[in-house]
Amino acid sequence: MGFTNSLPPLNGRLCLTNKGDLKVKFGFFLIAVIMLCIGIARIIKPVPKLKLSRRNAARLVAVAYIILFFIFGDEAKYEMLCFAGTVSLLVGVASLIIPIKAIGIKDRGIGAIVIVAALGLITISTFLFEKVHDSHELVWNAREEKEAKRKADDEIKKQVEAKREEIKQKAEAEEKLKTENPTAYTKLIEEREQARKAEEARKAEVARKQAEIKADMEKKAQEEAKRKEIETHPAIFKMLRWYKGGFENVFLLDAKITNIASFPIKDISIYCRVYSESHTQLNTVANIAYKMIPPGKSIILHQFNMGFMDAQGSNAECDVVDYARVR
Repeated sequence: MGFTNSLPPLNGRLCLTNKGDLKVKFGFFLIAVIMLCIGIARIIKPVPKLKLSRRNAARLVAVAYIILFFIFGDEAKYEMLCFAGTVSLLVGVASLIIPIKAIGIKDRGIGAIVIVAALGLITISTFLFEKVHDSHELVWNAREEKEAKRKADDEIKKQVEAKREEIKQKAEAEEKLKTENPTAYTKLIEEREQARKAEEARKAEVARKQAEIKADMEKKAQEEAKRKEIETHPAIFKMLRWYKGGFENVFLLDAKITNIASFPIKDISIYCRVYSESHTQLNTVANIAYKMIPPGKSIILHQFNMGFMDAQGSNAECDVVDYARVR
């Protein structure tokens, strides 16, 4: 809050809207304004008809200001305090240059005290103003939300009442038509039944189309998932048989590898686990088949050397674990 905004605004912040005697408050307001005008006029220039010293005129201004302080609302009170602090600060600064004996400031020491007091008054009033302003803002926001909700509820009630009235009028018109013109009434009922059936047919068609769209989306999602799965694992491995070579410690493999992807692959990595007769895993073997497989084609590996194995191995499981895509 700056000094330019320190003057107490009169835009609805008077406490004249609070509970109490409005006439009394307004009377005090007029008295305070008259006292303020007389005091300021006497401080500025002597008035021969008023036997009032400048010191007493300053006191009169202070009293008027206090009256205004209690008449105005909370935010305006603290704005007025800030304004008073601003005026006091200017007076104190002026007294440092020229002592103002008319209001009791005869030396620079008192002027310095006035400056310190004025700064304190400005700080306190600013803090209190912001605190009260924030509190008032929350209250007003709550009131505005409540008022908006009330208006929305009223609007809904009006719409409901209007709908009820419309239904009532239609019912009365139909009852009247039924009595006065049974043929027209029968025709109206038939048209209404046709409209109902047409609406049901439209809803059924919409539901059917939505189901088709949903099924199509699910199908596309499944195809996309399958495509990604194929791209991740394009090679289908089928082990034809395995056997031992060398001194019963070399793993030899016959297998068929099929490329189900839409792109060629190469350098297929094969990984096998060797188990004993008691189903204990003994060791693993791995090797890379440096061959290329076109899309949708297969290759046969015969006596493919997977490396050294444990001589006690009696069973094995193999699969393709990696590949390279032909660019």
